[in-house]
Amino acid sequence: MVGQLTDINMDAKTFVLKDTKGNAHSFAFSETTKLTGGGGVRNLRGQEGKNATIRYVESDNRKSAVQIHIEVGS
Repeated sequence: MVGQLTDINMDAKTFVLKDTKGNAHSFAFSETTKLTGGGGVRNLRGQEGKNATIRYVESDNRKSAVQIHIEVGS
């Protein structure tokens, strides 16, 4: 899924991705989530507004990010 990162909560380990149609999607992440283009998941802080591509799995209506690719220069 492609969109813009918003509402990153490092304590709850969640973020929202606003897709290209303007719909908001909530995701969970963990220490095992791979982050490319921006360092490790600890570096998610301050990435709001960046364009990203999310690979995720969905279980029980909960989306868990497997990989977050932040577009450099976005």
